[in-house]
Amino acid sequence: MRMRTLLSVLACWLGVILFGSVVSAREITVWPRDPALWVNSPPITLEQLRGKAVFLWLFEETCPTCRAKWPSLVAKSREYQNKPIVFIAVNSGNSPDSLREYARLSNCTWPILADVDRSFEKLCDAGEISLENVNQAYWISSEGSLEVGDWSDIDGTIQEALTGAAWKIDPAGIPGELQDTWRAIEFNNYKAAAPGLKKYLNSPKSEIKAAAQQLDGLVQTDLKSQIEAATTAREAGELWKAFELCQIITSRFNGIELPDEVSEMKKALAKEPQVKAASISRKVLDGAIKNVANGRPLTKKAHGQLEKMVTDYPDTELAREAQKLLDLAK
Repeated sequence: MRMRTLLSVLACWLGVILFGSVVSAREITVWPRDPALWVNSPPITLEQLRGKAVFLWLFEETCPTCRAKWPSLVAKSREYQNKPIVFIAVNSGNSPDSLREYARLSNCTWPILADVDRSFEKLCDAGEISLENVNQAYWISSEGSLEVGDWSDIDGTIQEALTGAAWKIDPAGIPGELQDTWRAIEFNNYKAAAPGLKKYLNSPKSEIKAAAQQLDGLVQTDLKSQIEAATTAREAGELWKAFELCQIITSRFNGIELPDEVSEMKKALAKEPQVKAASISRKVLDGAIKNVANGRPLTKKAHGQLEKMVTDYPDTELAREAQKLLDLAK
């Protein structure tokens, strides 16, 4: 089951960053977004977790005693289902397919992050999770810092994690029909929230319509800030960054009606020489990733092209992915 080779890592990493740069030893700035690395859940992004608490359970899959803990762990998470906290399991060194089977056999319903190259385990400084080190608890604060928990005091660790975490809108004031939509918006999952918003914004019931308008206000505020960020990047001459942000807006707010300025900006940026050049670099990067994933080392030419991406497009996903590949290929 173990997957330790660079080939296995890159095969799962194609086109995305698995685990990105870290500002400090305990501050996560990039989170795995590849759907292939998540079991029991679509990718959970850092944006979705913003302002909320996260409880992380790192576990060894071959330990029978650990497997037997899952019913109680799942029950414990249900005790906190009305609190602003997410429970995520993390397993190191195994394929997502093997973890799907594990989840089925152990009745683990939590989202499971497949830490195939043990990057997250190393970030936690948890030691190698194994039969000699079967489980560890960590948590992520509402501000995004990674903290050490106590696996023997789960309730205490959860309470620590909840410090500072809060709902944007008190669920007590949200009608039952809108609870799922409210929860999706609380975790910035706008694609999931879009159908409910569209439906209840047109509700004939004043209470439901008012609550939907309140929730829509949160979405529109976030959308406005994202558009402003793209506009600022464009005005600063950071055209590829602005284009990337437009792409993120289109993806993140999928299902939400966007102002015409987003598509107009994206269309105009796509015609810019800088963006055209970066798009070509994007294709070069994808080709380099596939070559390395197929066991072929980076050529001197590809190495130079990747270094140029890092220099030419700072503070962009393109540069971060290029640097990640350079680091992995050392």
